[in-house]
Amino acid sequence: MGIEIPGTTVIGKGLQVYHGQSIVVHKNVIIGENCVLRQCTTIGNATAEGGFPVIGNNVDIGCNVCIIGQINIGNNVVIGAGTVITKNVPSNCVIVGNPARIIKRIE
Repeated sequence: MGIEIPGTTVIGKGLQVYHGQSIVVHKNVIIGENCVLRQCTTIGNATAEGGFPVIGNNVDIGCNVCIIGQINIGNNVVIGAGTVITKNVPSNCVIVGNPARIIKRIE
């Protein structure tokens, strides 16, 4: 199916994978509980020696998203399709674009 999620990846319970093609996740990434991954998503480090993303709980990741580098994504975040994230993202928001920007706060 073209999904690369190594066994060392820490993933909380309840992960959902929709349209599981072309998903690549770095071996040291941490994904919280009840998250969603969609097709053509890359989550990894920016350089060979670089750090890796930590993703909170209840994060909904759209298709064709890149989450790169030593960053944290908070809880209850919705990431729009095609978003490129290279900086920390706070909890309770909707983000879109390249570069990623917050378009809505979730109450």
